[in-house]
Amino acid sequence: MIDRLFIANRGEIACRIARTCRAQGIAVVSVFTEADAQGRWVVEADQAFRVESYLDIESLVSKARQAKADAVHPGFGFLAENVEFARAVLAAGLVWVGPSPGSMEQLASKEGAKELARQAEVPVLPNFTVETAEFPLMVKAVAGGGGKGMRRVERADDLSAAMQSAASEALRSFGDDRLILEPLLLQARHVEVQVLGDQHGTVIHLGERDCSLQRRHQKVLEECPAPDLPQRAQLHEAAVRLAQAAAYSNAGTVEFLVSGERFYFLEMNTRLQVEHPVTEMVYGLDLVEWQLRVAQGERLQLDLQPRGHAVEVRLYAEDPGHNHRPCAGPVLEWRAPTGIRVESALQTQDEISPHYDPMVAKLIAYGATRDEALRKLRRALESTVLFGIECNRDFLKHWLERAHQQSFSIDTLDHHPWRADWDRWAPWAAAAAQWLERPEQHWRNMPGLSPRWKFDNEEIVWDNPNCGWLPDGRLWLELSGERRSFRVLWGDTEVWVASAQQISRLTLPTENFRRGGVGADEISAPLTGSVVEVRVTPGQAVNAGDTLLVMDAMKMIHELTCQRDGTVAEVLCEVGEVVQAKSLLVRLA
Repeated sequence: MIDRLFIANRGEIACRIARTCRAQGIAVVSVFTEADAQGRWVVEADQAFRVESYLDIESLVSKARQAKADAVHPGFGFLAENVEFARAVLAAGLVWVGPSPGSMEQLASKEGAKELARQAEVPVLPNFTVETAEFPLMVKAVAGGGGKGMRRVERADDLSAAMQSAASEALRSFGDDRLILEPLLLQARHVEVQVLGDQHGTVIHLGERDCSLQRRHQKVLEECPAPDLPQRAQLHEAAVRLAQAAAYSNAGTVEFLVSGERFYFLEMNTRLQVEHPVTEMVYGLDLVEWQLRVAQGERLQLDLQPRGHAVEVRLYAEDPGHNHRPCAGPVLEWRAPTGIRVESALQTQDEISPHYDPMVAKLIAYGATRDEALRKLRRALESTVLFGIECNRDFLKHWLERAHQQSFSIDTLDHHPWRADWDRWAPWAAAAAQWLERPEQHWRNMPGLSPRWKFDNEEIVWDNPNCGWLPDGRLWLELSGERRSFRVLWGDTEVWVASAQQISRLTLPTENFRRGGVGADEISAPLTGSVVEVRVTPGQAVNAGDTLLVMDAMKMIHELTCQRDGTVAEVLCEVGEVVQAKSLLVRLA
């Protein structure tokens, strides 16, 4: 009997697991690092323990025992698929809420999982060697996941560098630099099947999810069921066969590539998946609850039928206009939408840390039909407000608007890069908000607005604005006979403006800071992180496009390259150093 659950994770998944525990009358024990001391999952827990790292197995097991917990739930990410952690939990006499270590070990490596799939008569992609490689292809880390250690290679000349880069990233991320080479299927779909097994040999499937819209090999939008999928029954059967072959218990996900009429096994995730809510909404169950019930030895007795359609999008603290670069910093204002399901631990005044994944929320909408679910989610995004850091809200809205007519594939975003349009209303809304706050001053006597990339130092001159405040704190503004509403937040150096159409960040004319990134002569840190490689020395000649150094930040590897030919004048950092966003790293002569 589980009366007290230790959640070995952070953020939204810790909150999600805790919610089921409270509904079941189970006490919640959380963990936190120094950076997360005020996290929502910490504040709301019955008991919480400080740890140095979410990856410290010995410390986590010790805290679980100190808390007198009955079981440990690993969530996803961090140690969720770590066999040694599962074994340590069991050795401590605690219940492991997940598959057995034996099953995890069989499925841990991509190569081992592919061999098991072959034995279960599940189709797999062939492996290339360097000598037999056909292009385009994918380089993949054997122990990889989450898009790490993966490189797309178009031609033979690029293979060696791609393998070196992928191996280096894999070693840092997983402690294993082994790679496999597989064919790259163009315009394929990423479809995964949710499975659930008990400790008595029963394995069932709970339908499939389409997760084809991705950036950097990481999912952005997921839906259940997958639209227009003729292989649906075969995929379900293949997933169950593989799980049975691994003697699998608890929740897991079998991932496939679907190309035309054929499908191929990718990998099996031996944990609860990020996108599990869409399955829960369509099948009408709580997967975390069933994880706990299965872990206690309960038999599966479910006969569920899918009803309706659910779509989820992941809200990331990142800049889609700059290759989805992760962003860290303070959350000045956060307003989650109403009327749909929101999974998040985010709070106004939180600090988005550079040390963890940039996902800040999941937004999930359900409808009787796919069109209804898409429509609800689109409307919910229009009322979502995140000020203080860049986010991908408008990027998500753009693709939801196209989901009715366009089918997605794993390379959709490679062929259709997205750029935000300039919102001509934003500076006027910012001006109106301050005019309403300071009506005694004529606007033309106040500082002008300087959108950092469009209206630098342009003055807004406006004698009689037609605007006002709505009861909920929004600003209404009328221009040329059209009226819109906005959320506006003024700061010392910038103004944030959100409408149903767009979130805009405007900089004021007094601001002179230099943005982090790569300039012609100076290379600065795009965000706070650690330097993992320095590839140049002072006096070295470099060419445009050469990688100067490599950073690790927000669970991503960032290669900083130079924009022109030149000579390195100074290197102002060293390997292992933690550098702050916008700090100067390399100067060219």
